Amino acid sequence: MATANKKRESTNGQDANIRVSEDVHVYKDEETAYDKPEDVNGCKEEESTYDRPEDVYGYKAPEEVSFAYKAKVLNGCMLKPCLHGTCVNKDGGYNCTCSPGWTGQNCQQDCGEIYRSSEGRMDSGIYTIYPRSSDGENNSAPLRVFCRVEAGRAWTVIQRRQDGSVDFYNRTWEDYSRGFGNLTGEFWLGNDNIHLLTNQGR
Repeated sequence: MATANKKRESTNGQDANIRVSEDVHVYKDEETAYDKPEDVNGCKEEESTYDRPEDVYGYKAPEEVSFAYKAKVLNGCMLKPCLHGTCVNKDGGYNCTCSPGWTGQNCQQDCGEIYRSSEGRMDSGIYTIYPRSSDGENNSAPLRVFCRVEAGRAWTVIQRRQDGSVDFYNRTWEDYSRGFGNLTGEFWLGNDNIHLLTNQGR
């Protein structure tokens, strides 16, 4: 028998890849053979299906027979995608039921949380976040921001200057408080929004 967590063979004849995240195994292919069910960490009966043991090597003496189990991840909530809410498993995915004051697909609060919940598959671009209010009790209104992704991190951009197309000099205090420009080009996010982001209640 192979040691625990060691992949021996793919039942479909192709190499099976395993990605480990917080001690939970996710199977890129749907049928991977392992020596024994203990080798399939992260899969539980209510979260996976197991086929009956089968002899994948043809007839052997009973003491030489090795059994294989197939596992298929069925629970979309295994990776805990809901950041401030409860995950509800559904066929082919999940839904988040957000805690009071939270909204969004994954009940996200900022660019960093969106990045972490996407497991690094996020690109720089415009996203909607739901910052915590300064009292820590409720979320503020949804806020569209430009999230910059680089070197395995994501952050909220508060100012972007590219080509001088937006005048940053002839502005009033009200302009700087509310913000100006366009998130697809040059912009100032706004003092009020920056204050909200930097003073979130925890």
